[in-house]
Amino acid sequence: MTDALLAITDPDRLLDAALAARDDGRAAEAIPAVERALRRHSNDARLHHLLGLLHHGRGDTVAALPPLREAARLMPESGKIADALALMSLEAGLPATALFERAVHLLPGNEDALIGRAAAQAGEGRAPEAITVLEGIVAANPGWRRGQSTLARMRWTNGQSARLFDGYTRALAARPKDAALWTDLLNLLVELGQFAQIDGLLTRARSTLGDASAFPIFEAIAASELRDDERAERLFRTLATIPEPEVVVRHMRHMLRTGRPAEAAWRGEPLLTHAHAAQIWPYMAIAWRLTAGPRHDWLERQPGLIGVH
Repeated sequence: MTDALLAITDPDRLLDAALAARDDGRAAEAIPAVERALRRHSNDARLHHLLGLLHHGRGDTVAALPPLREAARLMPESGKIADALALMSLEAGLPATALFERAVHLLPGNEDALIGRAAAQAGEGRAPEAITVLEGIVAANPGWRRGQSTLARMRWTNGQSARLFDGYTRALAARPKDAALWTDLLNLLVELGQFAQIDGLLTRARSTLGDASAFPIFEAIAASELRDDERAERLFRTLATIPEPEVVVRHMRHMLRTGRPAEAAWRGEPLLTHAHAAQIWPYMAIAWRLTAGPRHDWLERQPGLIGVH
């Protein structure tokens, strides 16, 4: 593939081919071709941008920065380049707020740039400022789901748990029929372990939307985590045919906690070839360990799996 890329002399064709290689997980193969093209087209900001993306694609954020800086110098009005440079700088642990300010200016309303700016501000010790800015944006745009979740998480990590759900409260008052906002807030409660608040929120959501298909899942999770085992068992029985890993993991967790590792293994095994099976394997390992079967030895006790180097 490298030779085929090296044979491309037209920059436009090379851009497409190199990006395709990156998307296929072969970013490193495309780098020599882009570097050679840059020796002939050193003022092509697109090629410098591409080289930065390729370095990032192979996992080297630091190497991505010089070509991205050059791309930004050559094409200072490109919002796409400005956003890429800001993001890579943030990932590299460098100050990036000013860079994101530039990206936000060039890409007004761009969600990635707005979220990146908040992350950069927090990373530079300016979390209260980031929270204030996000508050203003979500107040004007209550349906901006990424902004709402980012604001809530920033409050959580910066000691503002008392105001954790202020943004969602205002948003749902303005958009009570927005099922996605209700679901996002329920997911946030699960993520943060605030299970005691789920039943109350579900009561409010159901009074507005009825019993949406996802609501029994959240109710089962909360019941299990709060040790309301009889109710949890009843709810999980109604969810037993749902194959999504997120549901299966929670069902397995409940089974393991209530002393049924063999059932947990049976529930999880059909999903071990699923694209998101990584969520299942830790619980399978526990189930197999508790049932003392040979599969536990295969999974966790293979020679060479653990060593001192």
